Parts: sequence; structure tokens; C-alpha cells
Amino acid sequence: MARRNNGIMQPEYRLWLFGLSVVLIPSGLVLWGVGAAHQVHWFGLVFAMGVIAFTNSLGLQLSVSYCIDSYRELSGEAIVTVILIRNSMSFGIGYGITLWVTNLGLQNAFVVASMVGLAQALTFLLMIKFGYRLRKASAGRYRAYAEQMMAAGLVH
Repeated sequence: MARRNNGIMQPEYRLWLFGLSVVLIPSGLVLWGVGAAHQVHWFGLVFAMGVIAFTNSLGLQLSVSYCIDSYRELSGEAIVTVILIRNSMSFGIGYGITLWVTNLGLQNAFVVASMVGLAQALTFLLMIKFGYRLRKASAGRYRAYAEQMMAAGLVH
């Protein structure tokens, strides 16, 4: 993609790797929920957990890479923000999933979770379409904040 852009790499080019998540997130969640509800062989559940863990790692790595590519001078703040969001979501999901499973059952709860995961994974398309424009629109604020952080000695 950079070749078609005169050798210039845009951060949004990395986001195409989220295409894997569009397939794997719903697949892993459905396999886990339906498998657990219908008592499939234990290896099916372990495989589903592996898929879910892989997509979590992939999503975190791609998010951090996109943040650093987009706002290099504030990479420390970007990483902290991504980690805070990830941990907050992990707490919320862990806290709320018990009610889902209790009220909907394993199969239905995880089918709903897979659709929520699919919707979340598809947001990468919005960032591919509008990411450059959003970065360009925020360039002045970003530059001013980065200079403020540099003056305070908080940028590495």
C-alpha cells in the first residue's frame, strides 16, 4: 500500500490486519458459547479460548501500533490510554458476563457477545476511511499538546 502512496506509510495501512478479527472474534465466541452449552469435547473449548486470546492480543498490538504511528511524540500516553481502556473493558465484561449467562444461557449469551464483538471489530473500517482526516483535523491540538509535554520534560 505504501508503494501506491509514493513510498509513504500511513498508520491506517496497519488496520487492515483487523480483518482477521472480524472473522476470528465471532467464531471464537460462538464456538465457546455453543460448545459449552452443548458439551462438546474439551479440546473445542480450549481451541475457542485460544482463538479468543489470539484476537485479544492482536487487537491490543494493532491498537498500540496505530496510536504510536499516529501520535509518535505522545506514545507513552497513548499506550497508557489503550491499556486503561482494555482493562476497563475486561473488568466490565467479566463483571457483566455472569448476568448474561444466567439470564440468557451460555449459547445465547455468547452469540450476542459474538455480534457485539463483530460490531466492535468492524469499526476498523471507519478508521481506515476517516482516520487520516481525523489525524489531520487534530494536528494543531496534537502539536500544541506535544510541545507542552516536551517543555515539561514528559516526552521520551
